[in-house]
Amino acid sequence: MDKIDVHQAEVVYQAHFGLPVFTLLGQAAVDLHQAMYLALQPFGLGLQDMQVQTGAKDFSELQATYWLLRLNTTVRVYLDRVEVNCSSVHSSVEQVYRQIVVVATDVAQRTIPESAYKSFTIQLALHGIMQTMSVDDFIAKQFNEANTPSGAGKLIGRGLVYYFGEEKEREFSSLLIEKSARIQDGIFLRGSVTLKGNDIIISRLPDIAEANLKAMIGSTGMDWVR
Repeated sequence: MDKIDVHQAEVVYQAHFGLPVFTLLGQAAVDLHQAMYLALQPFGLGLQDMQVQTGAKDFSELQATYWLLRLNTTVRVYLDRVEVNCSSVHSSVEQVYRQIVVVATDVAQRTIPESAYKSFTIQLALHGIMQTMSVDDFIAKQFNEANTPSGAGKLIGRGLVYYFGEEKEREFSSLLIEKSARIQDGIFLRGSVTLKGNDIIISRLPDIAEANLKAMIGSTGMDWVR
């Protein structure tokens, strides 16, 4: 197993509603702001960090945004999803970030009438340095069909994208591997996993998401070191 020393990492969680929650155009929005303020205040949220998107060109862009600047984290609630973005994940904030994911998705579901999650999508993007192999050698090695991860589709082209189908709570996943544009001689990974909403307990979402991401990346013979 080749280890990757992570230099930069970003994680995005999306909780997708089964149907658009148009109730957010009315009183439910007020209730949501109140609940989010109370729930996220311990993480540094203030009134100056809360914003309602105005001037949106259509309903898909309507959103309420809650900025947790000290933690490099943003919570957004759209009509069709809840999104939590941590633009700089490192060990000192990782556990706090996981708490925010659980709190935000739980608050939205409890506060917005007739809301239910149909799926969850987790996207991890990281730049790092491989400990024992150059990124060029690793990519060249992966082009050997014998090294293709079990369950992945066929290799197509020169920038390593793997697609994985349905399995257990996973609905779909993909993994992009290429040279990093930010770190000299570094590797860039972008993993995306979509989980079935009816199989997930929100409090366990970060653990299940990480397990699926690590299993997918591990199937290529890699693991990351925080």
